Amino acid sequence: MASPLDLVTLPLRVPDDLRRIADAVASLPALTKVVRGLGDDVAGLRAELAPLPRRMAAVQRELGGMRGDLGPLSDRIGAMREELGGMRKELEPLPGGVQRLDGHLGRLHDDLLAKLDEVASSIGGMRATVDAVGRDVAPMDDDLGKVEDAVTAMGPKLQEVRDQLDLLRNDLSGLPFVQKS
Repeated sequence: MASPLDLVTLPLRVPDDLRRIADAVASLPALTKVVRGLGDDVAGLRAELAPLPRRMAAVQRELGGMRGDLGPLSDRIGAMREELGGMRKELEPLPGGVQRLDGHLGRLHDDLLAKLDEVASSIGGMRATVDAVGRDVAPMDDDLGKVEDAVTAMGPKLQEVRDQLDLLRNDLSGLPFVQKS
């Protein structure tokens, strides 16, 4: 609603209104540059988008060809479903077989543990026997060492005995009643 004082205050308000209009118009050249830049951007986008319809048509042709390639695929997928159904039927007894195998392996494990205990016990008995034999053989080892030393020492003495027998044979061979053999 207009006031009767609006006419009186109009000359006072006009400079402020003109100043605001001048400030708004002063930013128009910068805004014009922005609009021109946007125009250039739009032109660049148009140039980039110009080949897009041709590319889309090429993609549509390729997709059409792919549809033709994919047509027999649904038949193959159906055949695969049938094969998978057959495989499922064939594999149904498998979990039961695995459970039976697990039971057999468990029993085999228990049997092996029992045999292992028996073997460990037998080895302990063998160890005791070997230790006892070692204790029994130890004195014989000393005796055999003495016999070995005696046989080794006898070698040179046997040579002496042989040499003395040869001398005796030579001495006796000169006697008239000894026949030479």
